[in-house]
Amino acid sequence: MNKNEYIEDHTSRWLLRALFVIAASNSIAELIGMTLVFTALFDGILNKLRFREVMYLGTVAEWDKFWRKIPLLFVIMKIVCLFIGVFLCMI
Repeated sequence: MNKNEYIEDHTSRWLLRALFVIAASNSIAELIGMTLVFTALFDGILNKLRFREVMYLGTVAEWDKFWRKIPLLFVIMKIVCLFIGVFLCMI
């Protein structure tokens, strides 16, 4: 993908990720836990791979636009998702 090109529809990507998590889960708790861990870590890892700040939020995606308005809550949400997700994966 070139600079200033954006993916308009993420449906296929979300479906692929969902199918992977469902296939890899042994229980509902683990399914929810893996989803929360993914939510907590994916954007930050992707941002680092793209040489951006870990908590970088874009200007195109609705998810990013929403969290740009309340950045402190974004950080809190990431931390809570990570801890609850790890806990659920361990039980």
